[in-house]
Amino acid sequence: MPDEKKNALPKYRLFGIMTAGLMLFLLSLACQALFPRAIPPGSLEAEIAEGNIKFTGRGNVSYIGCQDPSAVVEVVIGPKTKQYQGQEFNVFVNPVTVSAVTEGTQVKLEECAKSDLENKYNWPAEGLYYASEARIVFFSCTQNKDRADGEAFLVGEGFEGEYACYDGDGSLIFSVAFSAYETSR
Repeated sequence: MPDEKKNALPKYRLFGIMTAGLMLFLLSLACQALFPRAIPPGSLEAEIAEGNIKFTGRGNVSYIGCQDPSAVVEVVIGPKTKQYQGQEFNVFVNPVTVSAVTEGTQVKLEECAKSDLENKYNWPAEGLYYASEARIVFFSCTQNKDRADGEAFLVGEGFEGEYACYDGDGSLIFSVAFSAYETSR
């Protein structure tokens, strides 16, 4: 009988530690919801939250199982608003458009190769920038209004992220991974 009491005590301690950890986690979530992160005035984050700013950089386009790491990317963040495309938001959001332009496109015969090099191809998406989270959430590919999925985050002085575009039946059309650190207004 004494061995059972020795084994029961650590189980109660473990339960208490797990309960305390869960309580701290829930408390931190509640604090984040009640007190959103403040954006320092005069910072790049504050400037982005106001909108009308563009970031340029490079990207990698994946299409038909081939990759093209030569895309020139522009991330354009529009003015802040609480209404976008007929939808009301509780916080300010900024509409975002991304273009990822390649010279030529990928074709796959036996292996991947570039073709049509005299033409430029755009692999675009649009989303919303949430300033309090320093995050872009993609929702549409602007070529045919197909569904987009992905995110980008403010990292230092620019954005890093990726998005994928899907057609009506849910099949992947293309995806883009990018980083954009050059700023212009």
